[in-house]
Amino acid sequence: MKSVILSLRFKLTALFIGLLAFVGMAMLYILSKTSGMYLDEATQRANENLAASISKEFKIDTRTNNFYRDTVERIFSTAMIINPTIRMYLVHDDGEVFGLKNDSLLLKKVSIEKIQNFIARKESFPIYGDNPKRPEMPIIFSASPIYQPDGTLHCYLYIALENDRDASAVIAMQQSMIMRSIGISLLLILLFTSVLGIWWISRLTRDLRQFSQFVKRIEEKNIAERIPEMPTEELKDLSTAFNEMMQRVEISIRKQKESDMLRRELIANVSHDLRTPLASIEGYAETIIKKSNDLKEQERTEYLTVILRNAKKLNRLIHQLFEHSKLEAGQKTPSFEPFSLSELVHDIALSFKPQAEIQSIHLEISIPESSPMILGDVEMIERVLQNLIENALRFTPEGGKVGVQVAQQNSNALEVAVIDNGEGIQEKDLDNLFDRFYQSENIRTGEKSGSGLGLAISRKILELHHSTIKVQSTFGEGTRFSFLLNSIPKEA
Repeated sequence: MKSVILSLRFKLTALFIGLLAFVGMAMLYILSKTSGMYLDEATQRANENLAASISKEFKIDTRTNNFYRDTVERIFSTAMIINPTIRMYLVHDDGEVFGLKNDSLLLKKVSIEKIQNFIARKESFPIYGDNPKRPEMPIIFSASPIYQPDGTLHCYLYIALENDRDASAVIAMQQSMIMRSIGISLLLILLFTSVLGIWWISRLTRDLRQFSQFVKRIEEKNIAERIPEMPTEELKDLSTAFNEMMQRVEISIRKQKESDMLRRELIANVSHDLRTPLASIEGYAETIIKKSNDLKEQERTEYLTVILRNAKKLNRLIHQLFEHSKLEAGQKTPSFEPFSLSELVHDIALSFKPQAEIQSIHLEISIPESSPMILGDVEMIERVLQNLIENALRFTPEGGKVGVQVAQQNSNALEVAVIDNGEGIQEKDLDNLFDRFYQSENIRTGEKSGSGLGLAISRKILELHHSTIKVQSTFGEGTRFSFLLNSIPKEA
């Protein structure tokens, strides 16, 4: 990880310096070009009216409609003596160059459009025109129309301003000094920017190194480690996202450990609950086989009754295990539909009536005459009521009473309660009562012992119905289990 960060820092530094060098060279190139154009603009602007002032000296012979030759020669010679760097040309309105000593010109025709744009100021300075002596190099110029005595256009005076950047040593020197100063200033700016950029890159990679150190700690299985808030915005978001991810990972690992622990407890509890009835079945079966000739019919019947009872217990436990595992895994979900809670309670009470009569327990139900329909899974709710009534009957002594009450809690819910006056539950057992395989110490053995799954299944089913099971109990007096179910309001 460290080598990756060092490589990243080197690449970022090289890229940054390369970009700065490119920007510096581009700026120097642009400055060299723009400075030349600025010089051309200043020269052309300074000589903007040169052609207009000289054109006033030209006289036209009205007989021949041409210039006086001696006048033209004098003007051209005088202008060349005063400023040897300019070249003067006369141009017809079609762009053809004429006048004196034009045989040496390489370009006999220039762009009349540029001349007209200069005169009309349709373009911004500098305006470049054709160079009759060096066609490959456009030049700045000054131009002015020359009119006949009657006011019509005769031709144009076209003055090429050849004192460009390369013609004057003074200008070249000035330009060199300017470019040198600009170059030094630009170099200092680039140097300062490079130092600042390298420092910033080093600081950024330093934060990355710190980030990598925390990641390395996490790699060493210290998943509780968290990355502190980083100074830069990007790394701050990254560290926040990473910490949130590690939080989820830690929770997932903790849940996995809890699941593994619960799985081990499940195996231990199942092994214990299965071992007892299996041992009983095995023992009584071996006794019947070994003493088949000596056993009386009554003893044989008793042994077979015990075997049958333990087999039923095993079957019930296995069924509850499958049911609970499906609920926990989400494989069994409620199918909500309206049903009559009153009819369901009556049917369940009727099914438990023979068992209650055998135990001499009075089983009574209390339901309003007109109760609303319930929205839920009728089979699941039936399972909850069966578990609660079965537990109540198991822990209620002979002559006791078990009641199922349904009451209107509010306009949207009914409360269902299963009440007994049996042994009750000790206060220390109430918090763990709904944990799977949990059994109170006073009922862990004997005929009343169960699997400890009934209440866990009931709670899970009610959670799927967005309800909660509650318990109120006084040890030695009785217990009350209750829960709410959503009802369907009656139509007015």
